[in-house]
Amino acid sequence: MKTAFLYAGQGSQHTGMGLDLYNAKPEFKEAYIEAEAARPGILSAIFDNPDNILMQTEYTQPAMVAFACGVTSLLKKANITPDACLGLSLGEYSALAAAEVWNTEDAIRIAAFRGHQMALAAKDGQWGMSAVLGLTPEQVSSCCQEGAFACNLNCPGQVVIGGEKNAVEESAKKAKEAGAKRCLPLSVSGPFHTPFMKRAADALQHFLPSFSFAPLKTKVIYNTTGDDAGLLPGEPCKDALIDILTRQVQSPVHMQSSLEHLLQEGYDTFVEIGPGKALSGFIKKTASSLGISSDQYRIITIETLEDLENAIKELS
Repeated sequence: MKTAFLYAGQGSQHTGMGLDLYNAKPEFKEAYIEAEAARPGILSAIFDNPDNILMQTEYTQPAMVAFACGVTSLLKKANITPDACLGLSLGEYSALAAAEVWNTEDAIRIAAFRGHQMALAAKDGQWGMSAVLGLTPEQVSSCCQEGAFACNLNCPGQVVIGGEKNAVEESAKKAKEAGAKRCLPLSVSGPFHTPFMKRAADALQHFLPSFSFAPLKTKVIYNTTGDDAGLLPGEPCKDALIDILTRQVQSPVHMQSSLEHLLQEGYDTFVEIGPGKALSGFIKKTASSLGISSDQYRIITIETLEDLENAIKELS
């Protein structure tokens, strides 16, 4: 059995996420307390969500990483550890925390900074994102008008475009004309993973060196490369990771390539640490495109206390 932990990205957050874990598990609660210290008001955002502030990226990002770190700590307490980690966009920070590059406190602090800087980078524009279904990445890229970019290559038949709102809308029209089955506008607050995030990338490049980066304890698959970028567990990785994370915020997410890499290396157990189950769908579509049948792998999702308890039983 080869096990990969997969970490959700921004967009799957919801009011009350992790409440049962928070009330039942001190280790999980500790991660949320760290998030409150990094972004005061985040507990109210998670549990009460006044004015829908949990959707604001300054709150979403540390909240999602805190959820991931809390669940990962409980799995490790049960002696369940991954052979590889992969995260979607923001989830890459959760993956690096799982690989013990950072402790929980630092991972959440970095996520809070990243979220704030991405919000600043998006502050003065009109932005949009749209999921294009039924075209290849090459076809979608050819439809992108000036100011729009293919920014999330999620799985076969699903590519997200992002950028200036009008450009994204025009690009979506072109995609429909090119044969896209559907183009679904997404509710987002910025042009994430496009060159419009350069301000956030520059800020990260100056901020990240102030943190310690421990050698990887396990392999991580990176959004920018779709593989392990040649970074081996146990080796110094700080400079390389700063470069990867600086590029990641303003570059396309190659999720399909990342999942193909894991499947082709024989990974057969995928633990999606939510909230949400978007990555499970990406795995199924990617595996199918490779001719891998559903009986050759399993997916375990963890979003609730019951999910966690069932996962520990299944993986022990």
